[in-house]
Amino acid sequence: MTTHRAYRARPFTGFEALRILIGPDRSYFDPTVLWALVQTVGLYPAGTLMQTESGHMVLSLSNDREDLRRPHCRVLTHPDGRHALEGRPETWEPMPRHESVARVVPPGEFEVEIDRLLAA
Repeated sequence: MTTHRAYRARPFTGFEALRILIGPDRSYFDPTVLWALVQTVGLYPAGTLMQTESGHMVLSLSNDREDLRRPHCRVLTHPDGRHALEGRPETWEPMPRHESVARVVPPGEFEVEIDRLLAA
């Protein structure tokens, strides 16, 4: 689901693929396996771009086993529009309790090289 296919314009992001698997058609899949997948990748798999309620733009780096709603993140922009420093990235390990995900940002809406940021 997350690889390039000739019949699809772009591959699904990890979040989109997970949403399909645990969505309305989840009855086609073994619930134990789905839960194990969610426990492993979290609700926001690595590479998921998110905007928080406060207005931060963050990139999910990994899940937090204690609270799947609060992934470990790299801050990309602050609410005032300031970009995070490239040389010294700001990370949340995990996302602070006063923050929450407002929305997942679709690919192409925010220009960022996700692969490069995940490798850093």
